[in-house]
Amino acid sequence: MAVLQLDTISGQRTTTKITKALKSLPSGLMETYKETLTRIKNQKRSDADLAIRILQWISQSKRPLHVDELLHALAVEWEDDDKPPRNLDFENLLDPESMIDVTGGLVIIEPESQIIRLVHFTVEEFFRSSTDALPDANIKLARTCLAYLCFDTFCEGFCRSYEL
Repeated sequence: MAVLQLDTISGQRTTTKITKALKSLPSGLMETYKETLTRIKNQKRSDADLAIRILQWISQSKRPLHVDELLHALAVEWEDDDKPPRNLDFENLLDPESMIDVTGGLVIIEPESQIIRLVHFTVEEFFRSSTDALPDANIKLARTCLAYLCFDTFCEGFCRSYEL
């Protein structure tokens, strides 16, 4: 919680604004997460959208995600509402650090395993209790999974190796 509160304070540029930020810091953990989510959504549009997609994937996945898995999921973008992409655009893969940058301190990458996860189990509890925090997450994830499974490369049959 202290790190998230420091992020709020460090974003201020004047003594007056720092003082106001210190006086208005939320006292509860869930309030802090709500404020952090608001700060994430107030980023420039592309960063906010990316952060929400990242948080949707991590909070809704049934198992821990490897960084490369999430990078692939985020690289899937629909051309329009009717037509999914035919192949993964490898030039659309993000730098892993950019995933951390846009998520306001809520996400970390474990150095040894390269698992990307929420910074604390209480963040997961926050997303479970705040149904409006990440709207339509399951629909968006399902749509991405279906698009991925429709890639031309899968016409060749099953994967013959475990390499990403």
